[in-house]
Amino acid sequence: MIGTLTPRELAQPLYDARGWMKFLGVLNIISGVLACLTIVGILWGWLPLWQGILLFNAGKQGELSWQGEDPERLRDALRQLKTYFIISGVSMLLTMALAAFFLIAILGLGAIGLLSGLEALQTI
Repeated sequence: MIGTLTPRELAQPLYDARGWMKFLGVLNIISGVLACLTIVGILWGWLPLWQGILLFNAGKQGELSWQGEDPERLRDALRQLKTYFIISGVSMLLTMALAAFFLIAILGLGAIGLLSGLEALQTI
């Protein structure tokens, strides 16, 4: 029953995953910084940077909540993970929408080119 769990027991999964969260957070921060080194990369480089900070902080807060049995730190860690997943979901949806748009545009241009090529053959 959840009502009988201590804050330490609730924070255990975050504590167990803290190393991976911090590792992925640092990798996201590095990739965001590298992307921001270019002018075009600034347009999207801030996203992995923000996600990396969120993941790293969630790992740290999960560890501190487990060590101090602090439910507020646990809540902070879960809020940061929530924000991380919202950003990931929205960016994935935008990426898929852009990919679909460009695929349709490329197929449309290819069809137009094919049809104009057929018209050129008919005039010969």
